[in-house]
Amino acid sequence: MDRREFLTGMVATGLGLGTLGAMSEAEAKGNVLVIYVGAKNCPWCPSFENQKWKPFLQSQLARQVTTREVKTLSFNWSDNAEEWPADLRWVIQAAGVKPGTPKVVVMRGDKKIFFGKAGGKHWEEKVLPAIQKALG
Repeated sequence: MDRREFLTGMVATGLGLGTLGAMSEAEAKGNVLVIYVGAKNCPWCPSFENQKWKPFLQSQLARQVTTREVKTLSFNWSDNAEEWPADLRWVIQAAGVKPGTPKVVVMRGDKKIFFGKAGGKHWEEKVLPAIQKALG
């Protein structure tokens, strides 16, 4: 296991935050949770991560929400609960997660605000407005 795989695994498991870690932190930040769903075999994910996700994580907007990452082995399995951290598995059903990556889920509390494609123009036209909407 290289350092990147280790760090990815740590992010995907919430750095050991435990079962309620994601929502407890989200509640403290206005109850908004933004989850990036990627896959190890996704040919588009590295580009999305470098061009959209990493800059977002450094933004003022990201500091207002809780961010998490889920990396499945295959983009065909991005809706498989066994591929998700235990504390985020509820999101699969709540947001109606379907196979395919890269995608983003935006939740406020237990309500889905957005789930869909994140790459290309979708980030600016759909994802960022959904995050701003969730923040109110």
